[in-house]
Amino acid sequence: GTLPDELLVIGSAFIKNIKDACPSIDISVAPALRFQNIINYNNSKKNKKIKRDLILLAMPMDLNQAQGIIKFVLNTDLDKRYKLVIKIHPTISQKKFQQMIPESLHKKFVFTSKSLNTLFHKAKLLVTSGSSVTVEAALCGVFVGIYGNRSGPTINPLLGVVEEDYWSVLYTPEDFRKALSKDLPIIVLPTSSYLQTT
Repeated sequence: GTLPDELLVIGSAFIKNIKDACPSIDISVAPALRFQNIINYNNSKKNKKIKRDLILLAMPMDLNQAQGIIKFVLNTDLDKRYKLVIKIHPTISQKKFQQMIPESLHKKFVFTSKSLNTLFHKAKLLVTSGSSVTVEAALCGVFVGIYGNRSGPTINPLLGVVEEDYWSVLYTPEDFRKALSKDLPIIVLPTSSYLQTT
């Protein structure tokens, strides 16, 4: 295939990984326009008092991966105090998602149309696979569980970019429960290292 002359990334923290894989490509940082709400996110101490009782399931575009996440969560025994909230990928309707993944109709799950950044204040854990939402969650103080691919490589946008104190890969129910029990480090990640504002 043909490689581009230049690749644009959303923040300087992403340059090293790409340079390691493709040293001949020029890499520049471009404004992270989609992430403006995250750049302005208020992760202050006053928000630490809010009860974090949501497990956000950010569904990837790949419906096989999405179905894997739903089945994985259904097969994991979790504390009843947590609400399982499904945020479907914007490229698919809730009706089509539910038709394609009928397990998502289980009474354990609630669907939301709210933006993720409005839910992060109450989230204890975000579960997804190979999505830029992992960066958003980590920057907003939410621990990230990356669904481990069962049939190929696991795509982890945080690997080599964000310290492992902020995320883990989930292969087993025990991995899920461990991720849920984790607290993030007191140090908030510097948004400016991960997202270019202008």
